Amino acid sequence: MESQFRWYLTANAAWFASFGVQMTLFPWLVAVALREPASRVGIAWTAMMAPAIVFMLLGGVPAAAMTIVLAFLVVRSGLWRHATAASRRPA
Repeated sequence: MESQFRWYLTANAAWFASFGVQMTLFPWLVAVALREPASRVGIAWTAMMAPAIVFMLLGGVPAAAMTIVLAFLVVRSGLWRHATAASRRPA
């Protein structure tokens, strides 16, 4: 396995593990440790998930309006700019 792919898999595994712990631990803390009623657990859960919903909408609307070719070009141009900026930095 290539080194970069291994780093990619490690980063994905770390993100999913931390996200899973957060999704399990936060409602448990609200419900058990703080002894809040079910309505407050729901409010806390909604407050935790609201940013993800907003960002999905903000990213999804432009993505749905783009053609696949245009989306590919936008993504590739952004990655190209990032790669060329990183290569120009002094060592």
